[in-house]
Amino acid sequence: MEKSQLPFFLDSQEGASLEFKKSLEFSEAIARTVCAFANTFGGYVVVGAEKQGGDTLVTGVGDVDSAFQKLAGIVSQIQPKPYYEATEHAIGGKKVIVIKVDALPISEICFLKKSVFRRVGSINEEVYGLNLARFLQQRGTLSFEENKSAAKLEDLSKEKIRLLLEKRGVDSKKHEPISLKTILASLGVANPIGEFYLKNAAILFFAKNVSRFFINSEVRLVKYRGNEKSIETFESDQRVSDTLPKLLDKVFKEVKENAGTFARIESAKRIESPMIPDEVLREALTNAVGHRDYFDPNSILIEVFDDRIEITNPGGLLPGQTLKNFSETRKHRNPITYRLLNDSQWGEGLNLGVKA
Repeated sequence: MEKSQLPFFLDSQEGASLEFKKSLEFSEAIARTVCAFANTFGGYVVVGAEKQGGDTLVTGVGDVDSAFQKLAGIVSQIQPKPYYEATEHAIGGKKVIVIKVDALPISEICFLKKSVFRRVGSINEEVYGLNLARFLQQRGTLSFEENKSAAKLEDLSKEKIRLLLEKRGVDSKKHEPISLKTILASLGVANPIGEFYLKNAAILFFAKNVSRFFINSEVRLVKYRGNEKSIETFESDQRVSDTLPKLLDKVFKEVKENAGTFARIESAKRIESPMIPDEVLREALTNAVGHRDYFDPNSILIEVFDDRIEITNPGGLLPGQTLKNFSETRKHRNPITYRLLNDSQWGEGLNLGVKA
């Protein structure tokens, strides 16, 4: 940190990226803060100063060399050790140490004595239980499709595997008998190193009965009369469940049938067209299925009105994405699913979408 920045820091309040500590005697608290900063957005710890009633009181650090050694011991408790830089500064005849902590890459986290901390405002929040699982998902450290499945080879449909291979331009008949383990490993849906096991992605694409393993591999389709949602306008409600390529095939047909057509007059002729163009519907359905959060037990919801179709899928924006940069930021929550959907001829993988 540059010396010119210190007055600005001292005038600032503690928050998401700044904290003051009177001395390194508060070693446990400092370790939590460094861990939390590394797991969030990074930040600064100013040692030798404290906040009193909104004002900053500079208390100073005694033996700076000894303080640096103690700081190294504090940070060494965190694994993997985050990158930090500690600098000495003088103000008002007293010395302070400013610790700059870099944020870890989004796919990594660090632990302090087997605990995980993140920064929430000016608080170091310990993350555990379901919140820890969600935190790991958001950082891409925990992947649903990569997780080990309880399914066995006999739970998979060879016909579904053959169909995908044919969509990829592979003549499966030339490779009989099919070596399932080799093919599944090459598709990235099985672990071939050490203990062989199927990943969840294998179930989503090739299971004989996907509902036996995942009840959320389904789409709920609700039809309303008119343009408003109410009990009076409710018309039908159905659930469609299957492995993803077949699920998309079924839902595409059902939505087209429920959405109906609209008519226009051209050259004195009545021309009927689908309410939603096929390419738009395909893109919307593929994105809903491919980018949803499969840790969430809820199904995808499609609501059909006379004037529109609304699609809601579980999941939010990924780290680094905002509503402003969403269309330009290329990220995939489920990269295996995304690739295999492309292989199944659902989506081209070019991130082009359909322009309105």
